[in-house]
Amino acid sequence: MNFILLGTNHLRSPLPVRERLAFSRKEAERTLELIRTRSELSGAVILSTCNRVELYGQAENRREGFLRLENYLCAGRDRDPLYFRPYLYRYHDQDAIRHLFAVASGLDSQIPGERQIWEQVRKARDLAETTGTLTGEIKEIFIRSLRVGNEVRRETKISEGNVSFGSLTRRIIGEFLGEPGGRKVVIIGTGKMAGLVGRYLSDAGAEIVLVSNRNFKKAAGLARDIGARAVRFPGLHRYLNQADVVISATASPHLIIKVGDLVAGRRPLLIIDLAVPRDVDAAAGLLPGVTLLDLDDLGRRAEENLNRRREEARAAGKLAERETEQLWKKLLILKSELEPGPVAWH
Repeated sequence: MNFILLGTNHLRSPLPVRERLAFSRKEAERTLELIRTRSELSGAVILSTCNRVELYGQAENRREGFLRLENYLCAGRDRDPLYFRPYLYRYHDQDAIRHLFAVASGLDSQIPGERQIWEQVRKARDLAETTGTLTGEIKEIFIRSLRVGNEVRRETKISEGNVSFGSLTRRIIGEFLGEPGGRKVVIIGTGKMAGLVGRYLSDAGAEIVLVSNRNFKKAAGLARDIGARAVRFPGLHRYLNQADVVISATASPHLIIKVGDLVAGRRPLLIIDLAVPRDVDAAAGLLPGVTLLDLDDLGRRAEENLNRRREEARAAGKLAERETEQLWKKLLILKSELEPGPVAWH
């Protein structure tokens, strides 16, 4: 069948590598269109999130298929593909299905059981369907992965309680500054991650200013929902140096906060950069009184969450493995039925 997967994640590569390989939605759409028109692969899906970049495909020749995926993954990254190879994993057929099912179930996440990845898999599938690269067996595999993700969460406790970057962010603020209640928090961005974190901190009593870097109407709507104040991006600096906490979660390809934007030593400032590529200049973490954390830092703290949920993860893994075996057997049967039988000679 030659269902193949080439990718990297938070376990295999550091954040600077992942942000180089990340696809924006427009980049993913253009790449899928290119794959469709060139007909080098019979189908493809691109899954690009904060913690992983994965290209799934189907090819007649496995070796050629992996080379094609590598070309699409590394194109325009200002580095030779050889630079990225040590960070990449390659799976095919049943192993690729097993990996995708684990991803959709939240078993391969920095925060085990988190729900956002299921939505991200669904969006990746939808984009491939829109561009015409969700075909044949790949379509069946991705549909089943979403069903498995739902079943794992329904039949185990892997997602029970607060399992998200929102809850983790709230806990980290508590570690560095004390309870979020009454703290001045600036959140930059209006996507799902910003909304998720904003709701958790608003419920905890934080005073939130939501900064829109693109869509102010969306920011205003989100601000109403979580009891925050929305401001346009030019007003960022007015609030930046009054904040106790700054959380940035945009999709910008450029830095949002540079070292010169910050007044050092004024008071303790915690900056949490949830973006890929990163929104905040890494040098900001060297300023007196400034603590800068990125996604890899949050991932290390999420290990504690993994230890607490290890038992549920084992149960969820068994369920996902059972579904992998069932789908693989089904696909093998379909393949044998489609293959021509022996020709009778007369």
